[in-house]
Amino acid sequence: MTSMALYNTTTDGLAVETTPQSEEGTIQSFMVGGRALGVVVVSAVIVPGILGALYSLIINTANQIVNTYLQGLFDFGPQTLGFYTMLCGIGVVFGSLFGGKLVDKIGRKRSVLAAMVIPIISILLFVVIADPGVAIAIVVIFGIAFGYYETVYFAISMENTDPRIAASMFSILMAIANIGTGIGLALSGILVDGIGYKLTFVVIAVLNLIALPLIPLVFKRGETKSQNGKT
Repeated sequence: MTSMALYNTTTDGLAVETTPQSEEGTIQSFMVGGRALGVVVVSAVIVPGILGALYSLIINTANQIVNTYLQGLFDFGPQTLGFYTMLCGIGVVFGSLFGGKLVDKIGRKRSVLAAMVIPIISILLFVVIADPGVAIAIVVIFGIAFGYYETVYFAISMENTDPRIAASMFSILMAIANIGTGIGLALSGILVDGIGYKLTFVVIAVLNLIALPLIPLVFKRGETKSQNGKT
């Protein structure tokens, strides 16, 4: 609100100080219209943005605690943890390649539903890790889920951008997702301190379900956009 007040004051001040009296009506028409257009643009960003914030919160919250969880569980040293991080990264690469092809093959709506289910399974698998060998498989699966999840969200963000302001709108969606990341990183520490690692993984997995009611809204807008494009 402080930033908004500062912006509003300086913009109005600039307009008052530099606008000739004969152009005051024209300038105010742009200012009022621009303000209304901003509301329209932000409203159209809002559902995909919330979905992105949730996705980012969930997947990054889980990713944040994997190494410390494995370290505490198996007393891994830095070198071993680095190896597991590398395996997760390899999984992300395969997940992104697999995710991109799957999105194009089965469609975005089914891909998003799969992106809700796959991370739930991969995150819950951490609860049942029994030995370091099993951990290798689970870390790779989680990496695949991570890469797939991100690929699907980015594809949905592309679909839901307004072509007239595509770059700006896409960057807004990414910014909102980053807010989810910031919240998730803080949340992970709070949950681990309060309920332990295993229950934290369960909570994170269940949070995926919050996104389900948003999916029809995202694709309803995408269908409207496609129809408008055809007309």
